[in-house]
Amino acid sequence: SVTQPPANTLAPGGDTLAIVTPAAGLSPGTYTATVTVSAGNSTSPVYFPITLVVEDDDYWGSTTYTTRTLTHSATGVRVYGRMVGSASLSVVENSLHAQGTCTACDTIREWMAAGNVIKTYNINISNGYTGDMLVSIPVGSAYNGQQLTMVHDNGGYLERSTVTVNNGYAASTYASLSPFAVLNGVYSNLPGDNTVVDPPKTGGEPVYFSWGALAVTLSLLLACVCAIGILYKKRKGQN
Repeated sequence: SVTQPPANTLAPGGDTLAIVTPAAGLSPGTYTATVTVSAGNSTSPVYFPITLVVEDDDYWGSTTYTTRTLTHSATGVRVYGRMVGSASLSVVENSLHAQGTCTACDTIREWMAAGNVIKTYNINISNGYTGDMLVSIPVGSAYNGQQLTMVHDNGGYLERSTVTVNNGYAASTYASLSPFAVLNGVYSNLPGDNTVVDPPKTGGEPVYFSWGALAVTLSLLLACVCAIGILYKKRKGQN
């Protein structure tokens, strides 16, 4: 359709605007049309040819997402989720953002220097994906059944997941991809971690969280409560 120009009468050398809008729902292909402009004092009409190309969704890479797994042959890293047909997986070992530009990556470097990190990869998918992605990082069958910590650079903050190794892989789900690291234990109070409720502690190394220590502490606390209760009952009986 053509939106008629607002000015029907033009002075010599004047101009006006007409808008050509293609029909909705056109199938992919090439369409041509001609706009004819005529005026009362014109000796002949003026013709403007128009070419319109309607591109298929796959022209720039498919916008149809399919659920599948991409495996990086050199490292064994796997990513599972909904991605475009032309998606490809990029994995670079020990690749972090430049030092001093990313708090999360600088913290991972400190843990690497301290020997707390098993694996570090910068993981990305080209050409597009949508939704959460299951990231699986190989750590070796020696860790099967053990709980480890996966951390992810989420825009400069550390996103932490406690995972149990299965078939030699540590795996967790994330909404974005970037540098990842797998730590050799269950850690809490990570500096810069945006999933920890407690304020992060200072220092470069994470604090190891021991269930055994927690059990001993609770047992001692329970014993103290029982002792206070017995003492109270004795005093009440004496009164």
